[in-house]
Amino acid sequence: MRIYVARHGLTEMNKLRVANAEIDEPLAPEGIEQAKDAAKSIPKTIRHVYSSPQKRAVQTAKILKPDDSITITEIPDLAEIKMGTLSGIAWQDMPNSQEIDRQRRSVQFDYREHGGEAREDVLERVKRFIESIHDKHNDDEVLIVTHGGIIRVLNLLENQEVISGTVGNVSVTVFDTKKILE
Repeated sequence: MRIYVARHGLTEMNKLRVANAEIDEPLAPEGIEQAKDAAKSIPKTIRHVYSSPQKRAVQTAKILKPDDSITITEIPDLAEIKMGTLSGIAWQDMPNSQEIDRQRRSVQFDYREHGGEAREDVLERVKRFIESIHDKHNDDEVLIVTHGGIIRVLNLLENQEVISGTVGNVSVTVFDTKKILE
């Protein structure tokens, strides 16, 4: 099954390069415009939309869904990686910021000492969600709206490699659930 996975639109914290992680914030005006532009490229054949329950993702999903009759199903397993006390801190102001950024980008993070999640926990919840929709929707195309960290995890699960660059706001990546579940 093919899934289209979009990162949420730009937020105020994104603009300030602050880790929003589990902080629930809405889209910035620019993020709304990004989503409107990206909606033009979302296939009209999509009939199922899943979203992280965080405001920025739900707002983006509402704009991206190809048909107003489609219901958005909010899934806690699609929420951004919990960073605990590191949430709300500018990336450059974090203790050992270069190492934390390297671990985040390479999907080798462990935020438990800060009250957040470990890599294994996130891999497990993302895979659990993919398993839950794989058979349910069979050959349908599905849109998922989530966060950069979750997209990095999906890429690792499907390709056994990490995304080297930035996951752009409202960028859309196509994944194959069969490869993720192998």
